[in-house]
Amino acid sequence: MLTADGGLAHRITHPRRKLAKTYWVQVEGVPGDAALAALRDGVALDDGRTRPATVRRIEAPASLWAREPPVALHRHGATSWLQLVLREGRQPPGTAHDRGGGSPDAAPGAHRRGALGAGGAAAGRVAPRRGYRPGSRAGVSVRAGAERRARRRRLLRAGVAGLALAACGAAAAADLDSVRLRHGSVVGLGDIDGGALALTFTPAAAPRWLYLPGDDLHAEVALSAWHDAGPDGDVHSAHAGPIWHYEPGFLGPRGFVEWGTSLAWVSDERVERRDLGTRWHFTTHATLGFRLGGRGRWHVAYRIRHSSNAGLARPNPGLDITMLEIGYTPGRERADSMPR
Repeated sequence: MLTADGGLAHRITHPRRKLAKTYWVQVEGVPGDAALAALRDGVALDDGRTRPATVRRIEAPASLWAREPPVALHRHGATSWLQLVLREGRQPPGTAHDRGGGSPDAAPGAHRRGALGAGGAAAGRVAPRRGYRPGSRAGVSVRAGAERRARRRRLLRAGVAGLALAACGAAAAADLDSVRLRHGSVVGLGDIDGGALALTFTPAAAPRWLYLPGDDLHAEVALSAWHDAGPDGDVHSAHAGPIWHYEPGFLGPRGFVEWGTSLAWVSDERVERRDLGTRWHFTTHATLGFRLGGRGRWHVAYRIRHSSNAGLARPNPGLDITMLEIGYTPGRERADSMPR
């Protein structure tokens, strides 16, 4: 399979994608049911246990070209063919699985990766596959995927513009408290990482019941981006809601704690392999931070956040996120003001 599309090659080959890869493998002898069951359950190799595979016996594929040199039957004996569907990043996957299952392979060969296959092309012929993208549902074209990503980019730009307008409007009616930058990861989803930009404000007016958890009430709006976390690339989110600020004495004169809740929108219902059920979520979060410098304008903090659809849709696995934060309170001279 040849492609000049680097993004496509990345989505096909990156181990995080766990894209199903179909191989036709010629093996010595005829593997028994126990050997096939071992492959289906995963086998122990030197570098760890393999992921469960889908495996079945097949006839010799008629579309394959003759092997040069041919398999030495006097050395290998009778051979048979298997079709393996793997979600492994190891090389060579057919060899590793088959030896682990007790049947050394003679000739592994890739037949299909995700929705991309040989399509019956003869040896030496080109079979362009422009109509499908790996991991997509049958019939979803590359053009449709590109249009979907373009819509998401437009939504993201609109969200950024909306956040800027909201910031300007809020700044006119309230005090801008802080600008915050965050970087972190999603717990339990491999190496997915991302960042966020948040603005906090002191509302000019708010319902009295919002002050029940505490008098130091603030509002936060934020945009986040998670690198290569969705089926089509980056995942973005936006959230807004109240936060409450506390300065307990046991943390000293510079320590503070915050907690809050918000309504969030996520650009994709699926993050990595986790189906979130809906794009709309409710979040709760807590922050532990300390002010820096004589004026306390800068601060560093550690933030934990849980996001879920609160059971309004199924499934509802939720996401747990941890982030490091650095913030700045512009134009504030009071060291005892809310650190940002």
